Amino acid sequence: PRNALLRTPLSKFPEVEPLVDISLCTDPAVLADVVCEVVPWKRRWEHHAWLHLVCKRAQYLLPDTSPRDVVRVILAFGELYTKRKTHTLLFHDYETYTQLFQALPVGAATAKTLLPLLRAYRRMGVAHEAFVRAACDQVAAGTIELEIDQLTELVKLLADERIMSPRLFEFAAEVLDLKFAYFSEDNVGDITRAFCALRYRSQLFFSTLKRELPFRLHEYAWWNLIDIADLYLTFQVDDRDMVQRIGNEAFKLVFSMKYQYPAKALKVLAFLEAADKRTFRLLIRNQLRCIKSLDPVLTADTIMACVALQVDPDTVYHRLAGGTLYHMFTVNLLKGLGSLSAKKTCDVVAALASAGQIEHDLMHAVAGIVVARPYKFHAEHLISLLRDFATCRHKATDLRALLLDRHDQLPECTPSALCSLPDALFGHQTRSFSVAGGDSTTSGGLGHGSENSHRDDAEILAEASRLLCAPGAYRLPLDPRALRSKDDFWWQQLRQRHFRLRRRAAAAGVAVEPPVGITRDPLDIGDSISSSGSSAALAHVSRQECLQLVDGCARLRWYDEPLLHGIASWLCEGRRHAELTPGEVACFLEAFCILGYVQPLLRVSLEHALLRVAPTMDPMHWTRALRGALEVGMCVRSAAMRALVQRCTSGLAFVPPEDRDAFNVVAASILQASAREILSTSSVHKPSWTRLPIEIQMLRRAV
Repeated sequence: PRNALLRTPLSKFPEVEPLVDISLCTDPAVLADVVCEVVPWKRRWEHHAWLHLVCKRAQYLLPDTSPRDVVRVILAFGELYTKRKTHTLLFHDYETYTQLFQALPVGAATAKTLLPLLRAYRRMGVAHEAFVRAACDQVAAGTIELEIDQLTELVKLLADERIMSPRLFEFAAEVLDLKFAYFSEDNVGDITRAFCALRYRSQLFFSTLKRELPFRLHEYAWWNLIDIADLYLTFQVDDRDMVQRIGNEAFKLVFSMKYQYPAKALKVLAFLEAADKRTFRLLIRNQLRCIKSLDPVLTADTIMACVALQVDPDTVYHRLAGGTLYHMFTVNLLKGLGSLSAKKTCDVVAALASAGQIEHDLMHAVAGIVVARPYKFHAEHLISLLRDFATCRHKATDLRALLLDRHDQLPECTPSALCSLPDALFGHQTRSFSVAGGDSTTSGGLGHGSENSHRDDAEILAEASRLLCAPGAYRLPLDPRALRSKDDFWWQQLRQRHFRLRRRAAAAGVAVEPPVGITRDPLDIGDSISSSGSSAALAHVSRQECLQLVDGCARLRWYDEPLLHGIASWLCEGRRHAELTPGEVACFLEAFCILGYVQPLLRVSLEHALLRVAPTMDPMHWTRALRGALEVGMCVRSAAMRALVQRCTSGLAFVPPEDRDAFNVVAASILQASAREILSTSSVHKPSWTRLPIEIQMLRRAV
């Protein structure tokens, strides 16, 4: 190290004493000389009393001290650090340090003293941003000229202190654009890490990287390569060529990565979709080398990256099972689970639930944190946690009771959470119940079996129904920051209302489609967006969310006719019913069958959807689809029913054993219904029009 004192053991430090008595010194220059000569050697605990005496005398003489002597005193105290902890001092006197920087004029910062002063500023922990910003403005204006390494270190120091200086950052980007060949790869990496830490986006910086990196990226070390990729991920820069180059270069550097970078590389490349299968498999194999060094946030991001890459818990990745990898990440996450934000906690639980990895220890810990800090979690978070706990078959009655007390927070939830509410309530009840039109009819009690829980469930379900289906009852908040901590998707959609933000995003290659129900105003000359407050919340949900709502209502036996009418209208609008998958068609048919809801337009839409997906429907959905089609009133001799019956007859041996008895019952019902239809029409039509369809005859023989 450059500082010779750092190479000397503390036991070999000499006892340096001042030549004058500090308590009687009246000359600021003499005091500064003594401080510069003696203070860097005072590193033991017993020297603190003398150092405090020096600080008091420096405060007393500060009004008469010249700027040069103030700089000397600051730098002398700034030398009291060790080799292992260069970011902090061995002796702290915050009052004296603050007064020294407040008395320091901006002119005292020169090309020689600026960086030492800022290093001392960081070690002393002083909060005097006015001096730092003024000094940075001097650098950006050209008054203070710095070398490339010094400019890079200045940007790093500002990032460490979380001080935003746009003028200096743009100046650094201009210098990089002009003299990129003179910047080392570590200089570029340090500026990248600083911009990423401060969330500062410089278009000039990205354009410079796009121009220069294709010729130099293959020479970069793994830490700089991954940090550059992290910058592209943080700002969602749509530059597929550069991102793909980074993914290709990462393959040869996988086994060289150390510390937390294997996990960081997996997260960045997975979210950017910038690498191939072999690179991801190598990164997954190398996760064991860095798990113990990961912080909670990076651990959570790595778990979500593994789920995004579809890491199966039952698959073995070079002697490492996916379930073991998830479990090791979860164990490491439990150490700092409380430091995660509420949304990050919900995202981790949702990721593990979608992967099928059941971690009861994590769920117990999350439930304990929610109970201990209830106001950290919004009703939106509680619904998400209850839904995912139910998927993992983990009961959390305390969270359910806490959700029932958040009745007033439902209008602040997103439509996605409102659609998940019935499913979340059903997964944590102790007895089955049914609710019809907001009034509950139970055989063994509602919720936990008590009258109060019965009333709370009915109230929260009725409020959710009103917000979902009543036009104008639910309004997306005008301030998009209201959803920032809960749902990034809705927050980004709400940002599209501001035309300047949308233009800026389009220029940067980032685009988020405006939500349904927000249309362009043809009378507006600009590019503004006007939202209609008269649309129901169901207009903002996706197909998966609507399916989850219907399935939750069916499992909960919650019959609410206005809500079901709104769901039917949403499903029949446009071509939404034509986009359903075979499994979704079967789920819709079964849900409406359980609820006993029939509507002519809904029947026609589902019949069209069933006719389209019947030839490709899996055997596990046959029984549900046949039963639901009969209950919603589809004609047995219709094209959709005949196509589904033909599909079942041709693959009768593939019916799951657990569905065989139910399938036989449904087949008998189909045969009886077809016979009744023929008998009812035989007196009206000629015999040639009343023949039994060939598909039904084949089903009769097969069954």
